[in-house]
Amino acid sequence: MNFIDKLAASVARTGSVLCVGLDPLPTRLSESVESHCRRIVEETLPYAAAYKPNLAFFEALGPDGWAILDRIRRDIPADRIVIADAKRGDIGATAERYAHAMLHVLDADAVTVNPLMGLETIAPYLTDTTKAAYVLALTSNPGAADYLFDLAPRIAADLATLAHPGHAGMVVGATHPERLPDILRHHPDAALLIPGVGAQGGSVDALVKALAGHRGLPLVNVTRYIEYAAKPGEAAKRHHAALQALMPVHG
Repeated sequence: MNFIDKLAASVARTGSVLCVGLDPLPTRLSESVESHCRRIVEETLPYAAAYKPNLAFFEALGPDGWAILDRIRRDIPADRIVIADAKRGDIGATAERYAHAMLHVLDADAVTVNPLMGLETIAPYLTDTTKAAYVLALTSNPGAADYLFDLAPRIAADLATLAHPGHAGMVVGATHPERLPDILRHHPDAALLIPGVGAQGGSVDALVKALAGHRGLPLVNVTRYIEYAAKPGEAAKRHHAALQALMPVHG
């Protein structure tokens, strides 16, 4: 099954475009990182089509961090999408090793990639039809205004020209909905990973308008409002319901 088919199946099976982020900060936890992440996955599983572990939070744990991440990844059912939030961006053999680590050793379905060193840095993540790269086009942070406001349409247009087996999707922030139509028109079939809903203040209603006519499937990532909720399952259920307006319409 190729990546887009698996993504579509996960969205259809769960009735959800929710992606739950895993950013475990030990100083905020009353349990081990591994127990915390396992509990979040278990409680949110009925409502999430995807999970996005942020590698920085696991790498910061030292040698044990990768092993914990690997075990958590194995706990996530095979019918859900796993996105390694690595934001890697490098050339040649280095990019190939990053891609191998994320997509084959960890066996993530997709990885976030920084394109600012050029299209050659993206190609190693797109050699397999079952995998994808979510390329940073317009991030949700205020610093996106420094460079990405100007570059995002070109990034999208260039990604649409790539002819590789894997899928080149995009990261586009919910905090800049007014800019999304001009970006998405250049790559109308791109799968989207959308941060910024929740703690950063992005609006679902604004997203619905901004994504009108876009053919690629969206995943909306929510991390803090679910991961650190008193009852993560209930928080995920609320977001699942709030995001129904972004579900694809068939027939």
